[in-house]
Amino acid sequence: MRPYASLLLAPLLIGCGPSEQHCRDVEDAAAGHVLDAIEVDQPCTSADNCEVVQVNGSCFDVCERVIAVANHEVYEQAVAEAEAEDCVDYDGCTLIAPPCVPVHDVACGADGQCTAG
Repeated sequence: MRPYASLLLAPLLIGCGPSEQHCRDVEDAAAGHVLDAIEVDQPCTSADNCEVVQVNGSCFDVCERVIAVANHEVYEQAVAEAEAEDCVDYDGCTLIAPPCVPVHDVACGADGQCTAG
């Protein structure tokens, strides 16, 4: 019976999880979902109209971005959609968070758009 036991365990030892490409595709799709949503205009009249948000979730991390406070709901909705539509396919993958340089200051640029200060 021992030889059969090793045959049953062989697939577990080989690894039946998702491919690295599948995991990267899910990460890219989820991050793209959020980035597309926040690439819209980020209008401001002062730095108080701007905020720093973490663009990450259970299956993606692309560090921080500066958005208009008025667009915070759009950002939150995009993160929720990325989780529901993309991250559900991330089982068996491992997220490796990139090294991120924190954004300490925000500014309202001369073009009336939020930017890192």
